[in-house]
Amino acid sequence: MNKRHLIAPFVCIVLATISCNTQSEEGHLAPDPAAQGEQIVQLLQAENFEEVARLLHYPATYTPQERLADQAAVADSLRFLAGEVGHLDKVVVVREPVTFYKVSVSGGDVPYWQSLPNAGQDGALTYQAVFSKLGPGIFHLTFIRSGAGWQPRSIEVGLERGQPGAPERMADITRQMVARMASRRPKAL
Repeated sequence: MNKRHLIAPFVCIVLATISCNTQSEEGHLAPDPAAQGEQIVQLLQAENFEEVARLLHYPATYTPQERLADQAAVADSLRFLAGEVGHLDKVVVVREPVTFYKVSVSGGDVPYWQSLPNAGQDGALTYQAVFSKLGPGIFHLTFIRSGAGWQPRSIEVGLERGQPGAPERMADITRQMVARMASRRPKAL
């Protein structure tokens, strides 16, 4: 069995990460990160996790079956994350750097992302948002710029560093997500 079928979406927690808006000024690349950010927000608000997963960047070396399997795992992780933080609402772009604790969901695996310059993070959009269960928080998208233009790299949800209980809450969500992925991973023969 190919090891890639055993890989769940890349999920991590990063503590006290500095994030800022680093969009390209070129504007000729399609799709535009700002427009994709709006589209992803709308799709997540509509709970269309499969379509969001389809929009993300995946390794070009994936077979069609590997890509579909990873997309399904990403959609499942996004659905779980939404169940933990609640409905995304009151989304506003943040232009200043924000320090926050986050849970991140992306396709691919750690070796793939480590093989790319800047770990494949060529741009980002940061939003303040209100989540129906989590309360005020941060919604963050990272982007990769490839031969196909801009593509979303990861979807991140977090709490600002000064919020009471922020590191514990994000760590708890991450532990639950990792345990969930491990329980759904196919057993090796």
